Amino acid sequence: MLTLHICSLLLATAFTINCTSDYPQKMILTSSVADLRALPQANAHDLKLPTSDVKNPLQITQILLGEYIIAREELIDERGQAWIKINAPQQEFYRVPLGWHGFPGWIQKDQAMAVDSYPAHNLVVKNLLVNLLDENE
Repeated sequence: MLTLHICSLLLATAFTINCTSDYPQKMILTSSVADLRALPQANAHDLKLPTSDVKNPLQITQILLGEYIIAREELIDERGQAWIKINAPQQEFYRVPLGWHGFPGWIQKDQAMAVDSYPAHNLVVKNLLVNLLDENE
């Protein structure tokens, strides 16, 4: 509860704080695409997307709609934007000495939704039309 009050108070001021009371948290991406950033900073306003990592050095990768993520901490920036530090376990990569693990980085918090558990079925439709059947019908 104290963390919530501190974060709310912070929105009225121009400081940055970590809000970590409910983490780690399972989440699912709810926006069509989220930029996974090395730091919790938005793209420069004059940046035209898509770009290369030379013009946009904070860009790590992108997370897609429905991907599972694990939020590790929350940060409110000086503009009041909430960011979460995540791992993307469905985009594993290998790094010595850690081994295989999901891409770490920052996304805007409003691009994801907290869940108690991940859905049993996660699918990608590759055709323009597809019949989806509800097994309860």
